[in-house]
Amino acid sequence: MAASGPKVLPLVLATMTSQALLVVLAPTVVAVAAELGTTVGAAGQARSVTAAVAVAVSLLLSARPRLLSVRRLLVAGSALALLACGAVAAARSTAAFLAAHVLVGLAFALLLSGGFAGLAAFGADRRPWATGYVAGANALAWILVTPVAGVLTEGWSWRAAEALPAALAVAALVAAPAALPAPS
Repeated sequence: MAASGPKVLPLVLATMTSQALLVVLAPTVVAVAAELGTTVGAAGQARSVTAAVAVAVSLLLSARPRLLSVRRLLVAGSALALLACGAVAAARSTAAFLAAHVLVGLAFALLLSGGFAGLAAFGADRRPWATGYVAGANALAWILVTPVAGVLTEGWSWRAAEALPAALAVAALVAAPAALPAPS
C-alpha cells in the first residue's frame, strides 16, 4: 500500500485541481458580478462555458485515447490550469471572464481525463484503492476550496481566490512526472 501512495498522488492532485477550477466560482460569483458590473447569472455562465469546453475536449480525448499519455495530460492540464487562473484573475470585463473559462474548461478536461485514465496503470488488486483516492479528491476540493475561497474573497478579492486552484495546479505539475504510464 505504501508503495502505491506516491504513484496515485499525481492523479489525486490532478482531479483535485480540476474540481478546484470549478469550485472557486461558487463563493466568488457574487463578488465577480459586482466588480465586473454584471449580474450573478451572467457571471455564473462561466460554469456553462467551462462545462461545454470540458465536455467537447473530453469527448475528443475519449475518441482518441492515445492522443496524449497520462503524464502529458497531467502536465498540459496543470500548465493550462495555471494560465486559466491567471486569465480569470486578470479579467476586467464579463466577456474576458467568460473567455478565460474556455481555458478553465480545457484544463479541467485534461486534468480529469488524465487523473482517471491514470487508474489503468494500477493492477486489478490496487485499482479500487486508487480509484477511491482519485474520486475522493474531487469531493475534497469542494470541502477545502469553497470555504477558503470565501475567506479570500471577503478578505481581499475574488481574484485572490484564484490562487487556490493555481497552487493545486503547481502541485499537480510537480507531481505529474511520477504518474505511471497506462498500459497499452
